Amino acid sequence: MQFKTTHWALLIIGTTLLAVVLLWHDEASRHARVGETSHGPVLRVGYAIEAPYAELDDGGRVTGESPETLRALLRLAGRGEPQWVHVPFGDLIHELEMGHIDIAAAGLFITPERARRVDFTRPTVSARMGLLVRHGNPLDLHALEDVRRHPQARLAVLAGSVEETVARALGLSGPQLLSTPDALTAVAAVRDGQAAGLALSAPSLRLMAGQPGLAMAEPFRDTTPPGLSNIGYPAFALRRGDAMRATLDEALARFQGSPEHLALIARHGFTAAEVDAARRFTP
Repeated sequence: MQFKTTHWALLIIGTTLLAVVLLWHDEASRHARVGETSHGPVLRVGYAIEAPYAELDDGGRVTGESPETLRALLRLAGRGEPQWVHVPFGDLIHELEMGHIDIAAAGLFITPERARRVDFTRPTVSARMGLLVRHGNPLDLHALEDVRRHPQARLAVLAGSVEETVARALGLSGPQLLSTPDALTAVAAVRDGQAAGLALSAPSLRLMAGQPGLAMAEPFRDTTPPGLSNIGYPAFALRRGDAMRATLDEALARFQGSPEHLALIARHGFTAAEVDAARRFTP
């Protein structure tokens, strides 16, 4: 009898300890996944590699116009460094909707289609479209629809980008449109001859044009169809109804156009004029 009593007592104690350990592990795992600071949960920020909007420096740190501007706004709002999550450009909005990230900081342009799915802050800068080609522009491309003159040629775009929307509106589709997951893949397609050109925002292309064998198409004719904007306005995207948008907009109103902000964007190839245009933006 004494043995049985001791046996059951040990079993109960062991089960209780196991439950406590599992509960502690679950709570620890939750904090490890989300993280917390004195100001609340650590924000998960999605980015896609497209310089100068978002890129990695030599040490692997996320940088670029969008991440650096966001860091400045979060500091003004009393928030710490966020958790950075790499996401393919075309999946950023989906990842927001699924709750896998809290903010997209990747130079996402404000469009009516995107604004039906997510909330945007005010734009941080502005940018016009450009066209990247191989050195010497062998097919004499100076507008997106020029690709249609060459049945075997393809135009590279980023999947889900404004440039893809414009290209399709101009009649480019099927085998003449190469939709890529990110800018690195797109520029490689041009360099390797898989695409005749790459349509992307001019600030991004100016950086790419410095690579051997590549150049900007000059002059470039912007033939964006009526109803589509020929100026892009990159902004931060958040889930619908997220109060953080108002927090970021309030901080942006204080920061945008300041000497600190202008110095920040200048390091990434943007000008004060591109900030002024963003400040005049009306939805």
